[in-house]
Amino acid sequence: MTKRLIFLSLLLFLLSVERVNACSCVPIPPPCEAYKKTHAIFIGLVTEIDPRVKDAQEPPYAHFSIERAFKGITEKEIKMYQGTASGDCSLKFEQGKRYLIYADYDDEGKQFFTSFCTRTTQLEYAAEDLDYLEGLPDSNQGNRLSGMVVKYDYEDSESPSIPELISGVTVIAEREDGKRFEAVTNSQGLYKMLGLLPGRYTVEAKLPSYLIKDDHQPNRVEVPVLGCATAAVLARTDGRLSGTLLDAQGKPASGIYVELIASELSSKLESVAKRPFFGRVEETGDDGHFEFKELKPGSYLLGVNMLRDPDGKNPFRRTFFPGVAKVEEAKLIVLGTGEKLKGYELRMPPRLRVGKIQGVVVWANGKPIAKAYVSLQDSPLPNSRTLTSTETDISGHFTIKALEGQKAWLQGSALIDVEHGIDVMSSEPVKVVVNVRQTFLRLAVSGKPRRGVEIIH
Repeated sequence: MTKRLIFLSLLLFLLSVERVNACSCVPIPPPCEAYKKTHAIFIGLVTEIDPRVKDAQEPPYAHFSIERAFKGITEKEIKMYQGTASGDCSLKFEQGKRYLIYADYDDEGKQFFTSFCTRTTQLEYAAEDLDYLEGLPDSNQGNRLSGMVVKYDYEDSESPSIPELISGVTVIAEREDGKRFEAVTNSQGLYKMLGLLPGRYTVEAKLPSYLIKDDHQPNRVEVPVLGCATAAVLARTDGRLSGTLLDAQGKPASGIYVELIASELSSKLESVAKRPFFGRVEETGDDGHFEFKELKPGSYLLGVNMLRDPDGKNPFRRTFFPGVAKVEEAKLIVLGTGEKLKGYELRMPPRLRVGKIQGVVVWANGKPIAKAYVSLQDSPLPNSRTLTSTETDISGHFTIKALEGQKAWLQGSALIDVEHGIDVMSSEPVKVVVNVRQTFLRLAVSGKPRRGVEIIH
């Protein structure tokens, strides 16, 4: 993702929420470090959750039956604060679920507590921790590196992707001096290496041909002296779909967003279109080429403006592969596990007429704002939908392409520093009607930050 896209995504986030209570955690320690620093560790079954009473002085509690204690607890039953999981670091437990709990003890309140910033997790995801805890005291002998190889695909449909632990995968840890250690994941997708030399390691895995490593996942880890480290290998199914977008004259169409969605949503396009960040979107290159990567197996719909309205950047009516206007006439594309499909041609109808909106974004004192965010919205309301957007140049000037005759509201926004992070200030929305004689607009960002959003580092 480019810096520009990161900037625009951040501004979209700031503009879309009223308040965020941030949960800031230091990196979660590996099992051996967590064991040393945590007061109590146990497996507990949630037997009951108190009902949440509005305006109650006491918070609701989750009640646990202790099934196995590893450290620091002799009670058979306890209760712990039942959180909301809404950004305050609390954990929201589910009745009937089993958890591996890493808990500390509040001497004043006389009760145990845990948080999102610990290794507490549902028991089915605790294989690495259980391997360490059940192996004590031998688990503490020498240096140790452990982790999992897990497949977690993107959410391309309404059916949630479920993490899958991959067994039989060779994991290689190579120290900076070239010293190599290897291990193979067991039936639970877990690997461990004992007796490593301390130092900095690069961790890789020999994945099956249908998988690819997540490039965003760090693969370097420090193994301390007489300590442990953990490194998970995150993989995705390496299915791919590529092709070329052609305009009405059969020429490659560059700079156009092509969409890919699960075919099961073909009857729900209008409702799905209102959800942000749904489906896949790729921009065509100069030669009209597009490619979707890391796709899980399934059947898909390919098209342009399936989930969005036509705009100045994508001036085409809704079109489905191979070049039809109705979803009932669309041809489904079926992708096998790890399959790479090529050569798909999507032909578009004639382009819609496009006009330009030009202007400048300034502070209240008239000083231009470079790299301000300018959005064309469907209403003047705070949570309105963004139709298209751009960024100002070094002189504060902007140009937005929009369909001729389109009625919308234009707004300029800028990030500012606040005491604990960043916030956003915006101009008043200005109503525009796009035409060939569009007036040069001046958007003044003034007043106090309206959203009160803070991002805590």
